[in-house]
Amino acid sequence: MITYSLRLLTVICFLMITACTVGPDYRRPASAASTNFKELKGWKPAQPRDHELPDKWWEIFKDPYLNGLEKQVNIGNQSIAQAEAQFRQAQSMVQSASAAYFPTSTATATVNRFRAASGQNVAVSGVKYLFGVALSAAWEPDLWGSVRRQVESSEANAQASAATLQALRLSTKRHWPKTTFYCRRLMHRQN
Repeated sequence: MITYSLRLLTVICFLMITACTVGPDYRRPASAASTNFKELKGWKPAQPRDHELPDKWWEIFKDPYLNGLEKQVNIGNQSIAQAEAQFRQAQSMVQSASAAYFPTSTATATVNRFRAASGQNVAVSGVKYLFGVALSAAWEPDLWGSVRRQVESSEANAQASAATLQALRLSTKRHWPKTTFYCRRLMHRQN
């Protein structure tokens, strides 16, 4: 009777564990984009090609003054510095979430030095030392996929943060050539 109950309990536990597994990966639902918009004729979805843009694209103008301005953008722009800090934070969150896959352990050691107060009746007199050591270890297997999903979420946030940083750099660096050429055109017209 005990073996039958043990087998039944094992089967029930196994079924409960498998019933709680995480479902399939998220897939964005398909939505049909309209081919015609009455506001704009010839509209089509954007196809970003950020990876094709060279790092120092402004050097095609062969302008040393503009090159100097562009170098200063990364150094003095607080928005870029903030976006870089947010990107580093997102990368740290990925590492922190990935650390949950592995066991953790802690160790603590203590030393106490004491002496009985005068006038107390104790069995041992003089200065005494008390030593203590504590060890602990923990590991939680990712049975339900919560750690995996957290890592995926952190990686997606890091990718979004990297894209935001790249867009901010491009937007900021786009401003200088436009402004420089505009100012030069105005100066040329005045002369």
